Amino acid sequence: MKICFLLESCELSGGVRVVFDLANALRQQGHDALIVSRRGSANWYPHPLTLCQADDFVQFCAEHQPDIVVATFWTTIAPAMHCLAKLRLHFCQGCEWECPEYAEIRQRIIDAYRMPIPKITVGPWLEQKIRDTCGTDQPIASIGQCVDTRLFSPGRPWQRLLKRMQPGRPTQVLVPGLFQASVKGIRYALAAVAQLRQQGRAIHLVRVSAMPLTDEEAALTQIDAYHCAISAQAMRRSYRAADLVIVPSLEGEGFGLPFTEALACGIPAIATEISSFRSIAARLEIPDFLVPPADSALLADKMAELIDHPALAQSGLRRARQHLGQIYTADAVARRFAEVASQLAHHD
Repeated sequence: MKICFLLESCELSGGVRVVFDLANALRQQGHDALIVSRRGSANWYPHPLTLCQADDFVQFCAEHQPDIVVATFWTTIAPAMHCLAKLRLHFCQGCEWECPEYAEIRQRIIDAYRMPIPKITVGPWLEQKIRDTCGTDQPIASIGQCVDTRLFSPGRPWQRLLKRMQPGRPTQVLVPGLFQASVKGIRYALAAVAQLRQQGRAIHLVRVSAMPLTDEEAALTQIDAYHCAISAQAMRRSYRAADLVIVPSLEGEGFGLPFTEALACGIPAIATEISSFRSIAARLEIPDFLVPPADSALLADKMAELIDHPALAQSGLRRARQHLGQIYTADAVARRFAEVASQLAHHD
């Protein structure tokens, strides 16, 4: 199949990287997968891919004649509907209308979702949200989310042992995510770190974000290291150096790659009891790694528990890594994408 993914921008973000991973895996499986973006550079992506730039998606598809056109963001649904192809799809990683930052255009997003186009989602929790809010009768299928388990893998055991043996070493806590995006809930993680510090615990806080540090964030608690728009390889190093990863997202989060990437690296990760993370934790058999969202006190308690008793997380980490290698690899997700697309094309 010749598959064309439509992107507004190919600048660094988790959602864009998932599209790249999916396209790359489809290409390795023999499909002609290409990506067209209106703007941005993909120099940050560690694997080869076919990337083009064009302002007019409809004209681009008319020239390249793909079998399948895939919208990847609400603004690309309408252009996808006008592209000539055997099948048009909407690849959905989250419900954009839930983001407070999009409150003024919420109805426009919902109207875009109501367009008659089949949807492929990264998880079953999205199907009910889409049907409840948008009332669509179009087919919706879940294929899972790509997690680069080849890149995100545990470091060498002796490195982890040396790290733990350092006397007086503070606990290194990694909090990835965009502070400016309220759905990421970063302020709750920072408040939990501040609470643990007030209790006398030595915490070395590392933040990773796609945007620079703001004065508002810096005022919440001391940030010992701040990394902005780093490569995937550097992100892997950040995971491996951490003792604990915190992913404090709120309900609007689609999948939340850092949760699974940290687990793939063999690092304990605490996430929140939102729809997406509940589904992921159930499939990975790690419900104990979740805490209620927007509750800094309970998050601090769970952090203290895993810091004081690191062995508690080890069996969960082993289960999580085993299931990750079976469920969320790019190869597995790409196969499911191809199967669903073929079924939808035949049905259509």
